[in-house]
Amino acid sequence: MGLGRCFVAAFAVLAVACGGSSAEPGDAATPQIPAVTFFDVSGSSPVAVTQMLWADALDIRVTGLAPLAQATVTARFTGWGASATFAADENGGVDLATSAPLSGSYAGADADGIVWSMTPSTSPDDPKDDPFALRLSVDVDGATVATGQLERLAVTGDVTCRDVTDGGLVGYYCAKSGAPRGAIVTFGGSEGGLSSGKSQAMYFASLGYPSLGLAYFGAKGLPSTLDEVPLEYFSTAFDWVAAQPEVAPGKLAVVGGSRGGELALLLGATFSNVTAVVAELPSGIVWPGWSDWAIAPAWTYQGQPIAYLPSSSMAESNVTEPDGVVAMSERAAFVADIAAASPADLDAATTRVEKTNGPILMFGGASDELWPSCDLAGYAKTRLDAAGHTSKYGDTLVCYPDAGHDVYAFNVGVPTTSAMHVLDGTSQLALGGTAAGISHAARDADDRERAFFAANL
Repeated sequence: MGLGRCFVAAFAVLAVACGGSSAEPGDAATPQIPAVTFFDVSGSSPVAVTQMLWADALDIRVTGLAPLAQATVTARFTGWGASATFAADENGGVDLATSAPLSGSYAGADADGIVWSMTPSTSPDDPKDDPFALRLSVDVDGATVATGQLERLAVTGDVTCRDVTDGGLVGYYCAKSGAPRGAIVTFGGSEGGLSSGKSQAMYFASLGYPSLGLAYFGAKGLPSTLDEVPLEYFSTAFDWVAAQPEVAPGKLAVVGGSRGGELALLLGATFSNVTAVVAELPSGIVWPGWSDWAIAPAWTYQGQPIAYLPSSSMAESNVTEPDGVVAMSERAAFVADIAAASPADLDAATTRVEKTNGPILMFGGASDELWPSCDLAGYAKTRLDAAGHTSKYGDTLVCYPDAGHDVYAFNVGVPTTSAMHVLDGTSQLALGGTAAGISHAARDADDRERAFFAANL
């Protein structure tokens, strides 16, 4: 890399304070002082920064070391930490994006490695003043020679947010002032509530798109469980968003993951004012609701249940994740339900995604242990291809080989060493993938989503 790519680390909500200084090039008489520097490379040229939106890609470099010196770089934010040892180049520099560590918490050159490889930490050196801050230190021969800190922003300062309760909605709306742009309606999956939609609305608005995060069950005034959720609720949300002064007419994207990805595909197929769909780890097959998995519909429209695939398989099993945790995998149950279904039932439960009035972007994890997301998204992609929708709109399905059920764009710049499983009550539920695979997939997914929004909103 040349001077065009300075020092960066991809980390959710980052900011930087660089320490030290360096001598002018060619001034051999003045010793250099080691320094940690963070640069924003999201624009046309890198810019040194002290704060940054958490998911922006960064380039982190250490300068001013002795040529070929071995230096240990330690990264921390509250509750997490990682370290790796590098050999400086002939100019006394270490570029975390191009330098493979000699040893440490990850292997191979990886701009995100020092962050995704973090494990839980109780170090007194963890940043306490800002729980989102990323702090780096550089040690040579047991002594700290440089430090740097980057503030990670959950939402940029030019975004205004407010709660939304109009028309029975449970939402959180965020937008910047300025020329109207296409809007995003975003929501979570089977976790319910507003937290996922809220955090995503802040993020997408920080990227410049007016965004409404929605709860659709598990919140006051809404169904308590994922059962009989009326799609008309989302139509109300679309009309509300279209009336906001920051929103350009005729451009509306929906974004959801897992069961929310299933929902995103349904909304695109049902409402013509949806002009773009992002479905993360989705299913092109509709599944039942929660209260009675075999016979309860998850979704309704015009007072009728949306057809779903009956599910009765108990083909669950324990798997050992790469970090040694034994967790329950539900993947086989979905595979068994599909195999047991009649062709007519399977067809009836498959979403008519080809009716969508715009492009569809989908992501899946080939190592998904919660459900076979690549295969389930494949049902949607097959219909899109056969109907000529892909030829018209450029629909995309990306299946990441070492990723599981946690390949959301929100996993960029955060530790993924525990992202292979999640505590479900008292049991560990398997999600699959590897820490590195999840991080790399999430980075790619985030890049693709940003490009998708730029092209369609």
